[in-house]
Amino acid sequence: MKSIPNVSWKDLQGNKYSKALNPHMLTKAGLPVTLQTRIVGQNKIGSKLIRVTFDREYVINWLIVKVIRVFSNEGLETILDLVREAWQKSGFPIESQRKTVAFTKEEMN
Repeated sequence: MKSIPNVSWKDLQGNKYSKALNPHMLTKAGLPVTLQTRIVGQNKIGSKLIRVTFDREYVINWLIVKVIRVFSNEGLETILDLVREAWQKSGFPIESQRKTVAFTKEEMN
């Protein structure tokens, strides 16, 4: 049986930031996903099955592309104020983020 190659999310073609964020991306192992896709530098005709790990670096870059670049002219404090306001409107308690995640502290490091 042919093994599935591991590929960095940075090597994906198209919109690298189309994968929705997931708390498992913040773990040491990241979030491994098997995809049928093309990778940068390969023939555009065919695609292949690959395993991509979305990690903490993906989350940071996603935030840069999807949020920070859009609101960069507004400044950091405005962005942080928006996040605080959205968090308050979500109804989640301020300290709930680590309690709702289903993995250990060791996995987070």
